[in-house]
Amino acid sequence: MVCKIKPKNFDLTKFLNKEIGFNSVGGMKLKALNKEYKKTQNELRLATSLQKSLMKDQKFFSKLDMYGRYLPITDLAGDMYDLVKVNDNYWFIISDVMGHGISASMISFMIKALFFQSIQYHKTPDKVLEDINKTFIEMMGTDNNIIFSAFIGLINENNLLYSNAGHPYPLLIDSTTNETKLIKNTDTILGIFKDIKYNLGQAKLKKDDLLILFTDGLYENSYLGDISKVYHYTKNYNIKDPDKYLDDLINHFKKYNNNFTDDVTTMLIKIK
Repeated sequence: MVCKIKPKNFDLTKFLNKEIGFNSVGGMKLKALNKEYKKTQNELRLATSLQKSLMKDQKFFSKLDMYGRYLPITDLAGDMYDLVKVNDNYWFIISDVMGHGISASMISFMIKALFFQSIQYHKTPDKVLEDINKTFIEMMGTDNNIIFSAFIGLINENNLLYSNAGHPYPLLIDSTTNETKLIKNTDTILGIFKDIKYNLGQAKLKKDDLLILFTDGLYENSYLGDISKVYHYTKNYNIKDPDKYLDDLINHFKKYNNNFTDDVTTMLIKIK
């Protein structure tokens, strides 16, 4: 999906000189090419390191905790998630850019920046999605076929507000009844229609409730099939340790996928 970073000791000049012959002029040009190649690889390593550093495995707050896993199948990917506190509100997002590689990675950075900007002055997830979508299309247009899904939520006290733009349904686990349910609310994916409106959903939360989100790379390429498999696996799993659950969830689907062929991102929010 994106060019894998070569080993640090990889030398393009030596490699090509070994495979085919070069004269002195060609050798000089090749050395310049190799220098530029190494510079590009260093920049890719920096971008990869930066992207991974922005995907925190854990974030702890007074009202809730967040756990996450980010598994790109190549050095750079288009998945993104985060949770931030703005005043007394906890905003979170998970998104998936269609496509892979450097361009998808750069779009994910843009989405995150637009999300942070929008939650400063919008009060509900539907308006944040509409703002992100409109601003993105104004900046990028619609001719480049860049589209992405996103689920955005807002937690305040015991209330969850949410909007979904073409993203897999999250799971909500009731701590009292241990019931697991899909939050079935979704609208059109982002990046297609500039003035589209999004629906706003609402749910009540209480202490120890769990909200689980993921990208479709977790399940879409295995004979395990579809989102219902994630639902049934989670329903039969007694989550005591969120970190262990996320690792077990990923390993379960990875086993039947014979390794993933798409980026995989998971996110769990536990209410305190």
